[in-house]
Amino acid sequence: MSVADKLRELAEKVPGVAEFLEREDLREQDKLVRDYAADQMTKIKDGITGIKKVLLEKMQLSLLDDFDRLGQIIGRLRESHRFAAYGYAGAFDRKKINEPELQDMLDKDLEILDTVEQLVGDCGDLCASVTDEDGAKTALASLRVEIKKLEALIESRRAIAGRTGL
Repeated sequence: MSVADKLRELAEKVPGVAEFLEREDLREQDKLVRDYAADQMTKIKDGITGIKKVLLEKMQLSLLDDFDRLGQIIGRLRESHRFAAYGYAGAFDRKKINEPELQDMLDKDLEILDTVEQLVGDCGDLCASVTDEDGAKTALASLRVEIKKLEALIESRRAIAGRTGL
C-alpha cells in the first residue's frame, strides 16, 4: 500500500484528517505556482538582456543602465517571490493559517503569474521592436509600468502573508 493510499485511508477513518490534507494541498500548490512564476521571471530578465544586446549591437548605449536596473529589479522580485511565506504551518505549530487566507494567497499568486506571463511575451515583442533609441525608450517605459504592477502584486501578496502572522 502506497503512502497516498494510507493517507486516504486515514482521512476516511479519522475526523479532521481530510481537511488537514486539503490545506496541505493548498500550501503545496501555492509553492509550485510561486516557483513556476519565479522561473518565468528569469525569462523576463533574459528578454531585458536581449534588448540590451540589441542596443549594444547598434552602439546605442544611453539606455543600457536603465535596462540594467530593470533586470536587477526583476531579479530581486524573482527571489523575493520564490522564497515568500507560503502558508506552511506544521500540525503542531501555534499559528495556523486558515484555508481562506491560503486561498487568498493562491489567488494572488495566480494574478502574479498572469502578469509574469504577460511580461514574458511583452519582452519578446519589445526586443523585436527595438531598432533605434526611440524604440528602446518606448520599450523601457512600457516595461517600467508593467514591472511596477508586478512589484505591487508581490507586495500585496506579502501583505496577505503578514496578516496571517508569517
